[in-house]
Amino acid sequence: CEKFGYPPTKDQVFFPRSPLLNIYQFPKELDYDDTVKLPEHYLRVDAFVRDDPEPFELPDSIRNQMKPGDKLIFLSMGSMGSCNLELMKRFVRVLSKTPYYYLVSMGPLHDQYELASNMWGGPYVPQTKILPIVDLVIFHGGNNTLTESVYFGKPMIVIPLFYDQYNNAQRVHEKNFGRHLDQHKFSDEQLVQTIDELVNDKELCEKLDQVGKRIRSSRAKEIACERIEQLVDKSLTK
Repeated sequence: CEKFGYPPTKDQVFFPRSPLLNIYQFPKELDYDDTVKLPEHYLRVDAFVRDDPEPFELPDSIRNQMKPGDKLIFLSMGSMGSCNLELMKRFVRVLSKTPYYYLVSMGPLHDQYELASNMWGGPYVPQTKILPIVDLVIFHGGNNTLTESVYFGKPMIVIPLFYDQYNNAQRVHEKNFGRHLDQHKFSDEQLVQTIDELVNDKELCEKLDQVGKRIRSSRAKEIACERIEQLVDKSLTK
């Protein structure tokens, strides 16, 4: 920090708090407004998602198999979670027996396991292009994937691995935006049953669709820029 002109951090706080303005990313519908009131110098932005006009082209290996009404699911355990080969191979084994199709972020060890015939994936996939076309997201609870999934109005199965992922998973479960499964305890049957329930829950899908529409039409990012400009203008007039 000091190298770049910032004061050293205290008490092992990773993100030093500013007395002027603190901007954070989290969807309003999942935030903790029901328990905590933030000071005026804190500003929430639902999602910092870049709009990409180019749609994702579904690979032939999946598109040629799918019929109208079939469900498409995105699986991503993050760059660290996907290094757990035992877990990733288990996903492949279990999900290969379901009637759904999967787009998989395979991670850096992608060459050490194979996907089933109802799956397509790669070491890196264009997540923000994929999310609009899927029916469900299975992931590790990372903040970016969480906010992007809500931005596009998708139900979620969250299987947290560490840190804030547990908080995110519990909040998704509490607010009925999806389900929280314990990575050490969930059974094959529980995973499949949870997928079945969520992709067929029309009320949940409609609720999340409305949330996504609200966020995508929000001016939150513009408001954040305006607040920053106001601070700069104020400092220049001193």
